[in-house]
Amino acid sequence: MLTFAGCLIYKRHFHIVPTLAAAVLGSVCGISVSYYLGRTLGISIVRRYGQWYHITEERMSRVHAWFDRTGRWSLLVGYFIPGVRHLAGFVSGTSILRFREFALFAYTGAFVWSVTFVAIGYYSGKESCSTTRTIHRDIVVGAVLAAIMVLVYLFLLKNRVGRNDDIRD
Repeated sequence: MLTFAGCLIYKRHFHIVPTLAAAVLGSVCGISVSYYLGRTLGISIVRRYGQWYHITEERMSRVHAWFDRTGRWSLLVGYFIPGVRHLAGFVSGTSILRFREFALFAYTGAFVWSVTFVAIGYYSGKESCSTTRTIHRDIVVGAVLAAIMVLVYLFLLKNRVGRNDDIRD
């Protein structure tokens, strides 16, 4: 999405300052919510549902020890690794990382990540816009095909259940 926003800046549909502000503020809001969820509900959620995901108290202790040593950097670098950016805020909240430290690393990461991907979209300009359109078209076609397959499956399942009921009668 950010690369597409950069493309729209290139085409002069968006302005750079409000676009970057929206990107950074959106990232900051998302990771802050994760942090506060980890801070307030984290340990109780892990105790209640952790066994379903093989998360034990011992593993959480090891993660917290790692986070105390070097994990803060995962807040900054984690933005560039899918999935990590979503968990890094939660883990930092459960490890009782002070908000000032969290904000320094996480918000710097949000800024660097946003600027990087907007810049990629901007500097790739025309090529980025056509690629994004192609990807969007492929996603729409894939979603329509998936919906059709689900409807066909449900239709066939309904007919099969209806025939089984007729056989039993």
